[in-house]
Amino acid sequence: MTSVFNLFSDEFEYIRMQVADGLITGFQKKDTPFKNYTKFTYNSNVLNLYENSSGSFFSIKGIFVYDLQTMQFVEIHVHIVYGMLLGYSIPAFNTILPDCDRITIESFQIEYAENEDFLEIKPLLNDLELQIVNPSNVYIVEIRDKVYYHILDLEDGDSIGIDKQKIVYKITHDPFDAIKLTEDLSVFLK
Repeated sequence: MTSVFNLFSDEFEYIRMQVADGLITGFQKKDTPFKNYTKFTYNSNVLNLYENSSGSFFSIKGIFVYDLQTMQFVEIHVHIVYGMLLGYSIPAFNTILPDCDRITIESFQIEYAENEDFLEIKPLLNDLELQIVNPSNVYIVEIRDKVYYHILDLEDGDSIGIDKQKIVYKITHDPFDAIKLTEDLSVFLK
């Protein structure tokens, strides 16, 4: 990964730093959530330095690495979540023997993961809220057959959520409940 991220400008400096600081301690091959996926395992001390709960989930596509087995350039996708290097996938092959001196990124693009739950509440949010609310943090919470949308975590383990009318609730974890609040959502997004 060092060879890949050394080719990028300062846009991904934080990823370069993670690798240099020893974030990655190993890897596991999987077929989910991506085909031919390699998931990284982490040094938890370094993980705590770089995890960004407001970071989005996205993939960097269009990275091509020369494969010494097939003698051709092969596309890899690098996956980032909460500001951390999650892993990579090779859509066309199970494994490759990479030539780390032959990597191209000229056609790279960033693809953000779609979040269906976020898309349901997106029309309710104003421009400022759309800039602040992290789509990766939005998910449905059901309490007594009513649907709430988790927006953000509070430090005490509770969270702030809204319903489809954009009424704001404090979602408590002990007991598991939704308490209607009088404040506007923007108060909690500062």
